[in-house]
Amino acid sequence: MKKTNTNKVSDVNKNSIYDKNVKSNYKNEYENFYAAMNKKKDKKIDEEKIKKEKNKKKIVMISLSILSLFIIIFLIIKLFPNNKNEQDINLLVNTLELKEGESKYISYEIVNYQNAIKIIFISDNESIAKVDENGNVLGVSEGTTKIKLKYESNNSNKEKECNIIVTKGKNPNKDASPSLNVLFEDDNKWINHDAIVKIDAESNSGGKVTTKYSINCDDNCHYVNISNNEISINNNGINKVKIIAVDTNGKEVSKEITVKIDKINPVLTLENNGTIEADHEVEVCAICYDYDSGCNIQNKDNKVCRKYNVSSSNQVLTIEDNAGNIGTSSTFDVIIK
Repeated sequence: MKKTNTNKVSDVNKNSIYDKNVKSNYKNEYENFYAAMNKKKDKKIDEEKIKKEKNKKKIVMISLSILSLFIIIFLIIKLFPNNKNEQDINLLVNTLELKEGESKYISYEIVNYQNAIKIIFISDNESIAKVDENGNVLGVSEGTTKIKLKYESNNSNKEKECNIIVTKGKNPNKDASPSLNVLFEDDNKWINHDAIVKIDAESNSGGKVTTKYSINCDDNCHYVNISNNEISINNNGINKVKIIAVDTNGKEVSKEITVKIDKINPVLTLENNGTIEADHEVEVCAICYDYDSGCNIQNKDNKVCRKYNVSSSNQVLTIEDNAGNIGTSSTFDVIIK
């Protein structure tokens, strides 16, 4: 009987167990290495993501900083413009002292002159001081007020102020009546349109002036206050217009004008209508009717006539009245046999 070598079997089993352990260790080391590599790779990806996010934030912050800088520059230019080379007005006197009845001029200069400046002078209190369109100030009564100079420069509205001090003094115009100018070129002339009458009134004794008017007034007159320094009249016929100017001291002055308006065309009525036949030269006449300005005809019969020595068709007679209105007759035919 053959004897089995038990020591050899035991060695084989030992080697088999050793191989399994080695393989298992290799596998574990590989898995650990692969896991470490994946972890390192994931960490790198995360770091790149974080870096990209930081770069994005940096770009946004830089963009916002640049935008903010532009906004600040824009606001600085708007709020604090460089006015060194802008045209402007500089008052040579900030306070003007004068006596009642005395007149002085508000002195000023134009800085960096580029073009003419239209200045509007306005008094805060005309009962103390008045100012005309040229800057001449008249002391009216004792007190203090301000004269404003309003103007436009570099496409913006601007304003300067001059203090006015009026002291006691003899006012030579204290008892003077206001001045009144009535501007109407067609006074007592016939016109064929509405009339616009311009009024220019000014106090010579201080204070404001009110103006009013009436039309065709006798004793009990109804007066209408004048606004915007003009009167509009549209009544056909002869209008007797009375204008009155009254100052704050009760002094008044009046003027009268005659406004003649005729907006109606004259009427021409033929003596013979239709067809007019004759053996030789014939005169065709029409009677003119105009109830306002009157027909511009020198004869007493108020007729307009025309002679014909040849046949003519579709004829009319015309006339212009004293207001410039044109009247025409009906059509007619003339037959010379």
